[in-house]
Amino acid sequence: MTIWIIARRELSALFTQPIAYIVAGVILALCGFIFADGLASYQLAVLGGQPVPPPTMANVLGFFVFIALFVSPAITMRLLAEEQKSGTIELLLTLPVRDVEVVLGKFLAAVLYYLLILAFTLLYPVVLLRFGNPDIGPIITSYVGVILSLSVVLALGLLASALSENQLVAYILGVGFTLALYLTTSVAQSLASNPTAQTILTELSLFEHTSRFPVGLVLAKDVAYFVGVTAVALFAATRVLESRRWR
Repeated sequence: MTIWIIARRELSALFTQPIAYIVAGVILALCGFIFADGLASYQLAVLGGQPVPPPTMANVLGFFVFIALFVSPAITMRLLAEEQKSGTIELLLTLPVRDVEVVLGKFLAAVLYYLLILAFTLLYPVVLLRFGNPDIGPIITSYVGVILSLSVVLALGLLASALSENQLVAYILGVGFTLALYLTTSVAQSLASNPTAQTILTELSLFEHTSRFPVGLVLAKDVAYFVGVTAVALFAATRVLESRRWR
């Protein structure tokens, strides 16, 4: 109940700021453009008698995750950093609320915000069903992959917000954390001479673990990766918050 109260408070505060509408508008506009372009190409191929695979949501949802790497920290940067700078975090910590509830409440608010944006993209599968013959399985797993990926990105952004009182610094840290996980595949490819390091970096890669969802594969190790990284980031954010009680 406490977690939900904090989440509701954060959502109310978020939707009083223009950043919430700007981020949502940018994401949906760009995703809509990518979807329309892909659908047009599919229709032209069909009309031209060319053999084409069933339409998917892979491009749209893949872009959704990619752009979230850069815009999500703009949402999470204020969740703890703003309260630390304004001093309201001290008031919050004096209330009969556990630090983990504060962190989870703010994390839940960020997740719900992005789920709301993601819900608008459900129109696209409906359009695909009308104009094509999509494979529903990969579409469903793609959405599962997006939600799991967002949980990691938002948890890392919340950790960045806990580490700094400055929102700009929190934003840069959030982008840095997520890009570091996203780009480890590129680094791993350059370490062919060191198979052990290459394997470790590959398994740490956010890109590596999102790549199988669009083709309909949900592997236990991928789910464990997302749950594990999210849990570690939230645990770290909680410990940072706890340390403020002793300052």
